[in-house]
Formats: sequence, structure tokens, C-alpha cells
Amino acid sequence: ERESYSGQIPKKLYRDPDHKVLGGVSGGLAHYFNIDVVWVRLIWVLLVLAGLGSGIIVYIVLWAILPEAKSTSEKLAMKGISANIENIERKVKKKFDEVTDKINQADFKKTGESVKEGVKSGLEGLGDVIAGLVRFVVKAIGVLLMIIAMSVLVAMTVTFFVFLFVNAGSTPWGMIIEQTSYSDIPTWLIILAVFLAVCIPFFYLFQSGLSLLAGKTKSIGSVANIGLLSIWVLSVAALVSIGLREAQWTVFQEESTSEISRTLAKSDTLVVNLNQSSENYNRRNRFLGVFVKDKNKYAVLNRNIQFHLKSSVDSTAVLEIIRTAQGPDEKTAATYAEQIDFPVEIKGDTLVLSDYFLSKLSRKGQNEKIRVNLYLPENTVIKLDPDVKRIYTQHDGDLSYISFDQFGEFLTLKEGNLACETCIN
Repeated sequence: ERESYSGQIPKKLYRDPDHKVLGGVSGGLAHYFNIDVVWVRLIWVLLVLAGLGSGIIVYIVLWAILPEAKSTSEKLAMKGISANIENIERKVKKKFDEVTDKINQADFKKTGESVKEGVKSGLEGLGDVIAGLVRFVVKAIGVLLMIIAMSVLVAMTVTFFVFLFVNAGSTPWGMIIEQTSYSDIPTWLIILAVFLAVCIPFFYLFQSGLSLLAGKTKSIGSVANIGLLSIWVLSVAALVSIGLREAQWTVFQEESTSEISRTLAKSDTLVVNLNQSSENYNRRNRFLGVFVKDKNKYAVLNRNIQFHLKSSVDSTAVLEIIRTAQGPDEKTAATYAEQIDFPVEIKGDTLVLSDYFLSKLSRKGQNEKIRVNLYLPENTVIKLDPDVKRIYTQHDGDLSYISFDQFGEFLTLKEGNLACETCIN
């Protein structure tokens, strides 16, 4: 029921602090438009439910810019009532009566108990919320651990059986695995050690995740735990031993050198061409660097080749081929170096090099390389095919650097420098 006041003035828009729920914006608007505050709040709710995010923004803006009706005169102006003495007295008296009624009607003992029960209930509810949140986080961590562990276990199991039971040794994948190991340790033993060293910890990780998710779970037993731990220790020890043995194969590095000498006439022009691997090997047979020579014989193709031009001490042109390989001892490394197959062909005044060399797949020589030194006598005329720049290298002690546009041109060695005779400056 509205209480009448004397003297009406234009209403001013304030936030109503006496009937506020969230800032008092709705109460102020209700007074300004002379409608029930419930309808204003309902309009705000409908705007939010309708997905009109601008309604929230408008509410926040009004909350920020509208002043709060703090004094009695402002509260009267909010309702369009003149702030005269009579109206202020009536407003104050009304507030005083409301407070007096509340005091008279209050049951302090009951109120105290209600407050006590409310606080207790609130704390219990907060504790339940926190406990529920902790349980959710723990179960989520358990699920995550199970997913990670199961993914690794499945991947390792599939890989293990593929390499062991799909005749991996006669496939390109099997050859690559064989070639990545220096020593003569069986590949299946390395795979088994890796499988056990990885899968056993992830099995326990899966079990831990299951315990977090489902609570206390039945243990596999102390005997099984001790057995798995022993197997894991042995597999890790085996991998360490294999690693040390593999490292031993890189300690010694030996070279095997061969020379081809030829005396060139002054009128001779030495032509150097490059035989590319694609001409000798079907690309359909290539698989990650492993090439098929015939149906039953495999070889590893390598491109670690350097071609150098140097000055000869006499009138003889010399082709020096240095093969380098590693091994567990000097004798083995030297043997591996001698076994490197680097195709070289001489046709009259034409020298045909290769952009590749082959290694036997049955042995474990690694880090192999070829260095080709071509020693030229003074006044030699040489023509390098443009493909030769794929293996050409210039270091200290070599002849002057040949730019890429000089390949395919006639070059003459004069006083330690190669001068281009047919280049267009």
C-alpha cells in the first residue's frame, strides 16, 4: 500500500539501497517508472535467457553511472516527492516504526540459534563442496594416468609383435633397425629389453590411475611385484650394457686409401662427370636410404662424399680415394673401410665419379665417408660437369674456389689457380 506525501516533483533516477539485490538498479528503475520491482527484475532475467548479452552490459553501466540514494531527500526525490519538512518527518517516522516493530517482534534466543545453525550448515555445505571437488580432481587424474599408460602399452605391444613376428629382418624396416645398431647384439634382444623397460613402469602407472578412479583395488601380489621389479632392473641393466657396447664401436676410426695415376698430355682436357644413384637404382625400391641391388641382396646407400681439387707436384694427375669407417678396434675399422664400394670409372680422358657409395648390410660399420682428392699438374685443362657441384668441397690447401657458374666451363690450372677460359665476364 502506497503512503501519500505532500508535494510532487519530477522523479530522479537513483539506485535504491533499501530494496537492492544486486546494486539496486532494478529498484531505482521501478520507482522511476512507477512499476513493481519484480517486473523489472523479470525483464532483466528474460533478456539474459534470450541470449542478449547487451542486457548485462547495460545493467553494469547503469550500476556504474547511477548514484545511490543515500540521504532521505535523495530517496524522496527518487519517488518524485518534494523534500519538505513534513515529508522528511513522515519518512523518518516510518523508518523508526519499521525498526521498532522488528525489535519488538524479534526472538533473540531463537534468532541466535538460527544464526548458529545457519553458520554450521554453511560450513558443512562448503566442506562438502570442497570434498566433492577434490574427489573429482583425483578421479580425473586417475583417468588421465590410465589413458596415458594404456596408450603407451598398446603402442609398445603392437610395435613389439610387429618387429618380432612379421619377419622384420627381411623387410626394409628390419634392415634399418639392423643398421642403426653398431654391435653384433641380436635386434630381438634390444627390442625385448626396450619393451620391458618401458612397459613395466607404465603398467604400474595404469594400476595407480585405476586405484585413484575406483578406490582401493586388489594388488597383484608381492611375488608378482618383486618379479616385475627384477625383470625391469635386468632390462634396464641390459640397455645400459648395450649402450656401452654400442659406444665402443665408435672409438676407433680407420682409413683405407687407394690411388689411380695418369700422365696427361698438354693437349689433353680432363672431363669429370658424376654418375648419379638414380640411374642405377629403381626409386621404387628405395626405402629410407636402403636400396635393393637384386632380389636377395641389400646394401646401404650413403652420400657422405667430398670431392677436392689439389695441385700435383709433377706432371701426373692422381686420383686419391680415401675411405673411412669406424669399428670396435683398429683392425675391424680398417676392414670396414676397405669394403666400402665407391664406383669410379675412367673412359679415356673422362673421369666418372659417383654421388653415392655402398656398404654391406650384413656388417655394422657406421659413420662411413668418402674423400676424393684429384691432384692436377700445372697447365691442366679441366671441365667439371654441373652435377659434380653436388659433391664438390673446397678447404684450405685446395685449389682456388670454383663458383657454380664455372661448372661446365673449361678451366686451366695456372700457378695454383683455376682460370676460366670460356666464361663470359
